[in-house]
Amino acid sequence: MRRAAETTTGTRPARERGQKMSLYLPGDVLADIRAEARRQQRSISWLVRNAWRLARRGMDTLPSGPQWADKDDGGPLTNP
Repeated sequence: MRRAAETTTGTRPARERGQKMSLYLPGDVLADIRAEARRQQRSISWLVRNAWRLARRGMDTLPSGPQWADKDDGGPLTNP
């Protein structure tokens, strides 16, 4: 008997498959991500998920809100 969380498209429960989302990235950033995904023979989504997991560990050390810098030095950007 099949559990309620399983689907007919596979054995993974729907909650584990994630949600579809669109991200808009600058062309050069997307090109870098595509090249790295190709180099590692992984999908772009795999690469972004794992990069986020690694980066998330250091997020608590970053300043919040107005302390962010809007510079073209590769640093973090503020929301307008």
